[in-house]
Amino acid sequence: MDPAQYHRHYLHSGQKLYLEIVRTKRKTLAMHVFPGERVTEVRAPLKCSWKEIDHFIEARLDWLLEARNKLALVPADPTFTSGQVHSFLGDAYRLTVYPGRTRVMLAPGEILLSCRDPASESQVQTAFYSFLRQQAETVFAERYRHCLDQFPLQVAPAGLRIRRMKARWGSCSQQGEICLNSLLVQKPIAAIDMVMTHELCHLIHFRHDHGFYKLMDKAMPDWRERESLLAGKPDQAPPQSDATGSREQLLLL
Repeated sequence: MDPAQYHRHYLHSGQKLYLEIVRTKRKTLAMHVFPGERVTEVRAPLKCSWKEIDHFIEARLDWLLEARNKLALVPADPTFTSGQVHSFLGDAYRLTVYPGRTRVMLAPGEILLSCRDPASESQVQTAFYSFLRQQAETVFAERYRHCLDQFPLQVAPAGLRIRRMKARWGSCSQQGEICLNSLLVQKPIAAIDMVMTHELCHLIHFRHDHGFYKLMDKAMPDWRERESLLAGKPDQAPPQSDATGSREQLLLL
């Protein structure tokens, strides 16, 4: 196969677009847009025709431009030094670092963090992420119970797990286990509930199909407004825009 077939160039609305075609063992077409200089990928099933791939891309060029523009606004990775601003439950806090045994406390408008070497960003970052993980365990357990109580159908998740993820706010395994990104605790409660409800919907509809979004609308009619609260990215989790055959979205959940 000519390698040139695995690339596409477009001039759309005055902007040059370059895409790579990646064939994988999957069932649907998807377009992934990344921040920075990473090339946009179109992931296609192994047996998908080139005509179908081209039609999929051309139908989403407007969306692609919008996604690129949104990702261009994503802030740079935060630093872990005194004076830097970090979020917790949607509110901004200024980080203050000082020497002492490792400890993190919340004060009005301020996160007070002590560690052995305050000049070491790696030590500060480790302590900060540990604090977020501890807070997430409490907050997510509470929101988990709330979202289950509010969910319109009877569902029985296999469990709730928390870990720091690089490209997702949440996920749901085929076995029914829900996993949430510990960095989600930096977002407002309304956004946390939206992600939680999103994953509960996956217990009924594993894929992002029509049935999934119909259930999402029923479970949380304002979920689209809540989704906007997830703008930006986790500290070390660059978001990617994802357009599939069933729906275009800017977050992998």
